[in-house]
Amino acid sequence: MIGVRTHKQTIVHQGALASEIANMKSEYVDLYLEVLEKLENFNKRVMNDAL
Repeated sequence: MIGVRTHKQTIVHQGALASEIANMKSEYVDLYLEVLEKLENFNKRVMNDAL
């Protein structure tokens, strides 16, 4: 199993990317869903800590 950490989100315009390594959403569906879940939990913690 591959470990994934999600933190420090950055928004980047697709045109600014040099190349695409892989499409997680279509090639690694289970891992992609795990990342989304971790990201959601991280964002919830950030918001709860801010309150």
